[in-house]
Amino acid sequence: AIDCLEPTWFVGENVVGLRSHRAACEEACQGPDLCPAAYLDHVIIPDLLARYDRVSVVVLDAADYGVPQHRRRLIIFAGPTSVKPPPPTHGGPTEANQYRLFGPRLAPWVTVGEALSVEGRIIGGGRNDSLPHRSPRTFRDITDEPCTTIPAVRVGNAGPFITPELTRLTLAQLAQIQDFPEGHPFVGAQESKRRQIGNAVPPKLAQVIGAAVMESINEASRATPNDYPRPPRGGIPRGADR
Repeated sequence: AIDCLEPTWFVGENVVGLRSHRAACEEACQGPDLCPAAYLDHVIIPDLLARYDRVSVVVLDAADYGVPQHRRRLIIFAGPTSVKPPPPTHGGPTEANQYRLFGPRLAPWVTVGEALSVEGRIIGGGRNDSLPHRSPRTFRDITDEPCTTIPAVRVGNAGPFITPELTRLTLAQLAQIQDFPEGHPFVGAQESKRRQIGNAVPPKLAQVIGAAVMESINEASRATPNDYPRPPRGGIPRGADR
């Protein structure tokens, strides 16, 4: 698609596990066919650098930008200039107090309780009891914090739930946690709608990402700690790849 459309900018989103090595890589990396981190470093990044001058990789949490959900995602920027990671606008008590001393004041995280305004408490997280040797799942009260990450499929007893009846969240409530406006037109059957919600980039996070690209368009190219500059012709020098 990139070679066909030749866009000036490319922005990609994926799970943070793309930066992780497999357990089998403890002694030696299994290579890009088996290891996510090797695939990122030796396939995705070089392919983008063959087409763009700058590639930046950052991890962003949607909760840090006003979304009522902890959703850490790997964001890949590729284009003619570097992209500065967008500074957080929201944070927990510790982060907010630090920014009062060293930078702009952060707004508090938006909690799942604030987003849904339901009676009862909201629980989530905890351990899974799907394997015989594990104890029954235990949940914690997450009403007063951002929600745990909304998945694209319903996973057993994973929640989140509304107590005391242990009611599952509706699709409309899941969409609220993903920051979609009320009445957003998801299409298809229930499970299809669930996948559309769970696989989406929250609109507030997408807006922040787009604003970071727009900011870089008007600035000169600069190097950042997250940069992968385009290698000279002839390939990446030995030892220079990350």
